[in-house]
Amino acid sequence: RNLAGLSFPSACSADERCEVERLLVHAMSEFNGALKGEYFPLAGSTSHSAKPVGMAQEDSRRLQAKGMLFQEPKTSTKLAMGLGRDWPEARGVFLSDDGGLGAWVNEEEHMQLICMESGDSVRVAFERLCSAERSLALALQQAGHGFASSDRLGVLTALPERLGTGLSISIRLRLPKLATDAQRLAGLCAAGGLQVSARAPGGVVEVTNKVCLGVSEVDLMNAVTGGGARLVE
Repeated sequence: RNLAGLSFPSACSADERCEVERLLVHAMSEFNGALKGEYFPLAGSTSHSAKPVGMAQEDSRRLQAKGMLFQEPKTSTKLAMGLGRDWPEARGVFLSDDGGLGAWVNEEEHMQLICMESGDSVRVAFERLCSAERSLALALQQAGHGFASSDRLGVLTALPERLGTGLSISIRLRLPKLATDAQRLAGLCAAGGLQVSARAPGGVVEVTNKVCLGVSEVDLMNAVTGGGARLVE
């Protein structure tokens, strides 16, 4: 998600980036119950008064172990987009107390919400994500702000491939036989509107939705869970 009225990360000024952080951190401070957590500015960031030198090393190691710590951009494409300007100022990670909800602030978008769930409880993660998004939208509205969107395009994103819902749903499956036939696997995924996004030893594959535009969030969730079930069968 991005905030309406403020330049997207690839074009924002240092002051705008700080304002995005301030607004989002305040909105996330309104989380309660299972969503409640803590914000960790990147090490070296001086923009968050509660942690004026950024997160501690132990917090950095903990977030890294959970796969929740994003890194400074190194590729020429991302650097040309301006995503590395003023690094690491006004960038950080939110993590709920139970580790089930995370958020990246001022990485490629103003905010990326991340929900994780073990087992086959995709719907649980989806419901948590929706609850967090609703809570954020309400808190931002009370502060006179909101998420950037278009009646025609849906959610507006810095990366065009995320236009529409701005939602990516990934599931990991163990497919020891199917994983050995990359062409057949790709064809079955494509038929269900999915794509292979990662592979791991032991026949483990990660699949995700191919498109975000022109479909609803519920349709995407049903496509991924239904497609994953068909791949297992």
